Amino acid sequence: MRAHWVAVLVAALATPVCAAGNLTRTSDGYTYFYKPGADITAHDADVRACRHLTDGLHQPDTDGPVYAPGLAGVLAVVIVKAAQAAVRDHTGRMVNVENCMVVKGWQVVSLDPAEGAAVAGLDQKGKAAKLQDWVGAPTPHGTVVRSFANDALLTETPMFEKAHHDSKTAISTDAVLNESPTDKKASAAAPADRPEMPRSARPQKPLAVGSLGAVPTDQALIVVNIRGVGVRTLEFEREGKDAETPAWVDGRPAGFVVAQPIKAFASVGATQGTTLVYAVPPGRWRLAGTSSSLFWVSFCMGAPAFDVAAGEVVYAGSFDPSAPTLTPDLTLDPAKAAFPSLSGLGDKVRAASYVNGSRGQCAGAYLYSLELPDHAFADGYAFGSRAKSGTSPAAAPSPTAVTPAGPPPATVVSAPGPGTAASPPPPSH
Repeated sequence: MRAHWVAVLVAALATPVCAAGNLTRTSDGYTYFYKPGADITAHDADVRACRHLTDGLHQPDTDGPVYAPGLAGVLAVVIVKAAQAAVRDHTGRMVNVENCMVVKGWQVVSLDPAEGAAVAGLDQKGKAAKLQDWVGAPTPHGTVVRSFANDALLTETPMFEKAHHDSKTAISTDAVLNESPTDKKASAAAPADRPEMPRSARPQKPLAVGSLGAVPTDQALIVVNIRGVGVRTLEFEREGKDAETPAWVDGRPAGFVVAQPIKAFASVGATQGTTLVYAVPPGRWRLAGTSSSLFWVSFCMGAPAFDVAAGEVVYAGSFDPSAPTLTPDLTLDPAKAAFPSLSGLGDKVRAASYVNGSRGQCAGAYLYSLELPDHAFADGYAFGSRAKSGTSPAAAPSPTAVTPAGPPPATVVSAPGPGTAASPPPPSH
């Protein structure tokens, strides 16, 4: 707990006006969303778009089992659990709407408590009328309390906790009707059910040591090293034809999960890391999200991605969840050491060329974006640090990149057997 508060203090000192965000709770105070030069139409459209992105997100049940004897007791438990799930998801949705709006370039502004209480007491039309002149004014009406700060890059940012929201404070979301006529028409035209993932497209397991002598036909190899202490997983997924279409619709694998085997934590060299090799279809692969315990954070609004061609061996880097940031170390030594010397694959491996801004489907408990410092951005990407938010003295900068030292030679492991997964797999996309 002490380390957590130290990290929060460091983040606050690094951002002169706005502290780094908390991805699991809405900002304190009576708040609304603000972007210099924007109008109320853009504000309402973005709020609705963010609501839409949260539709597939769900808060995990961390309350534990409830027991009650008899059939009546079972039915009561089902009803109680359903009600609890609805409350959790509503709370999470409010948090994720704020996360989404911040990624879209909006700042969160807190009103004076007395004025905020008065505005919060108005009906929907009254709130909308107040916001009409505030959302895009030259200077914010109130105090900016949150801006995009690439929070997901900081490993101490709270993101694996229960969602928290004060229902009195969301003036912007309360002021926007759920759907416009255009939104309703689009929702009615959308397919009722998404296709199911075929068995052939299920997430890949890492290759066994005996399978590292060659690149399988029509495939590529992606190498990842994960080190340090702490149970945290990373998900990589292949891009589909657009952000709404998962790549696995072509029937080929489109994802894999990187996790330290539990046995690694019990070994003396656990901090040296574990190197995993995955045989994958060629394409563009993105760092889609991260999880710990039951909480999954999706980088669906913007993720670093890299291209992989058939026959290539690409090193996605070494990740240390216990380091200050999630920035991958692309030093090739761990990847080269993963392959038998006579295979020639160690000489063939290259570092991934990450490009920020890959969009994908949202899933899990929270959504956000992740940007790797000192890497390029995809054409047309206009979220996060690339959002057109105008000039404001309150805008918070992205955290400074921290490049960890290259890891010692890592241990190559085979596909994990039963009971060796560090945490359950993420939700299917």
